[in-house]
Amino acid sequence: EVELNKLTLTQMVIGIGLNISKQEFPNELKDIATSIENNTNKSVNRNKIIAEIINCFDDLFYNNKPYFDLYKKQSNTINKQITVYQSNTSYQAKAIDIDENGCLIVQKDNEIIKLSSGEISIR
Repeated sequence: EVELNKLTLTQMVIGIGLNISKQEFPNELKDIATSIENNTNKSVNRNKIIAEIINCFDDLFYNNKPYFDLYKKQSNTINKQITVYQSNTSYQAKAIDIDENGCLIVQKDNEIIKLSSGEISIR
């Protein structure tokens, strides 16, 4: 159990998608998707990447670094128009913030919605 910024963290689920292998992407994705090997032209060891990601999280969470401000600052979602996909429906919104519990706060028309699950697409 770790206490960060008055938030007690006991569990966390993080979803990370990485394209690692050198590959050709379909036409509809080639302008928005890439892979580590495409960008570096080097072969990548998946185990080393996974270990480094875990080391970064370990450093942020267990050394009590102020991760949350950094997380928000580096977000590529805040202030963007997005499509939200939830429960077989979708809608357009603007991502406006991330709250202290990690929920994405979006504005749909005049309504403010906190998203704790689902999928988004930035356009």
